[in-house]
Amino acid sequence: MSLSINSLRAGVCLQMVASALIFIAATDSHAVATLVHRYSFNGNVDDSVGGADGTLVNGLNGGATPATYSGGQLSLNNPGNIGSGTGNGNHVDLPTGMISALTDATFEAWVQWDGGYAWQRIFDFGGGPAEYIFATPSSGFGGNPSIFEFREPAVTTGDDKVRLLDAQLPIGSISHIVGVIDTANDQARYYVDGNLNAVAGLQGFSLTNVNDVQNWLGRSQWAADSYLNGSYDEFRIYSSALTDDDVIASFDAGPDTLVGQVPEPATVSLCVLGGLALLRRTRRPSSLALRSRTITT
Repeated sequence: MSLSINSLRAGVCLQMVASALIFIAATDSHAVATLVHRYSFNGNVDDSVGGADGTLVNGLNGGATPATYSGGQLSLNNPGNIGSGTGNGNHVDLPTGMISALTDATFEAWVQWDGGYAWQRIFDFGGGPAEYIFATPSSGFGGNPSIFEFREPAVTTGDDKVRLLDAQLPIGSISHIVGVIDTANDQARYYVDGNLNAVAGLQGFSLTNVNDVQNWLGRSQWAADSYLNGSYDEFRIYSSALTDDDVIASFDAGPDTLVGQVPEPATVSLCVLGGLALLRRTRRPSSLALRSRTITT
């Protein structure tokens, strides 16, 4: 009976290995290989993937209301009319150099905007108004579209910036927004709720040319633009350009799930060794514990 149980355990283990190998062979695993920063706001602004932990900055906020964590969300509690140059708003300060080290990139957020002035920031990474990459839920143009925009001195358009527009984000509900820099295809792409809504050429833009010493969630490089009135459920940065299918899969999975996760290499190795050991009926304990990675938080 012991041999039968051990053989069954080994068979299950080897099946895990086979499944993992099939998955790797069959899947375009951008999300598996290239997620470099993940912020889930479970009571902090720690980076669970890249270790680039942020700092929550509570300003005076005009009413001394601090940002709050609740249920895996960060609510900034800004009124939506406090300029970023005042220092009186709440935001997240992320480490410098996060994006200038990248060639391709994808910025992904689940965010709720609660209204207020135009040009608030979901994220804004850069070194000031001359070099940046940002997303805003509502701009000051006709119809107040949401925007994914970037700029640096090498950009060849007339005003040295590239701007991708979509409809203003809804007020009071979670939106999934994704901005992609894809150098291989000379494209920038902007998605909202899984839909590709704008595509533009890079016009010479390179993340390596951005002096990203001011990397913020909820605050703008422009002093007059308001701090974000809203909350974050999840924010991620990938070191590759996610495809349309990648974005759709991530949107469908939601903020608490990483798409396409497979066992860690150590897990597969342990599984193989454990399985072989059980088949050979060594004296290793039959209750060998196998480590695995969960895809939900």
